[in-house]
Amino acid sequence: MIKNMWNINLSYAASGITVPPDEIIEAQCKYLLELTGGKIIARVSAYKIYEENDVPNDKFVFEFYLSSLSAPYYKFRVMFISYPIEYYPVAIELDDEIAEELGTTEGSNRDSRFRYCDKEEEFISILPNIINSKKVNKVINSLYVIANSHERRDGEISS
Repeated sequence: MIKNMWNINLSYAASGITVPPDEIIEAQCKYLLELTGGKIIARVSAYKIYEENDVPNDKFVFEFYLSSLSAPYYKFRVMFISYPIEYYPVAIELDDEIAEELGTTEGSNRDSRFRYCDKEEEFISILPNIINSKKVNKVINSLYVIANSHERRDGEISS
């Protein structure tokens, strides 16, 4: 009989990674839902690439966006993230207005929509700048007003 030759330690700690980038964003999605009383929905979901040349097959791609039950057909895409099987480096492609607000990365000739994080700490340090940007704040506030308006109208109709 042939013996098992695998010597694998299956854990985040073994890989040196605490949490995958999409799970870090997912936690923020849950916080926003709590902060807005369930009125604003933030989601991070796997993104299907339709063009073969968009992203190599060896990358995981996620879309992070905002929406609301009161505006079910509206979706504001905050960013895409993509990363390899090892999680880092993670590539971030921002919405144009958010990218403009945050400016170009220091000493970079690259497109300002893109940010690259080699480590989890870098990703965690840039995420607050993105989710607290003026553009994201405006979208959240607009969705919140829409949700409150729908609640008022629903209350008037049912009275």
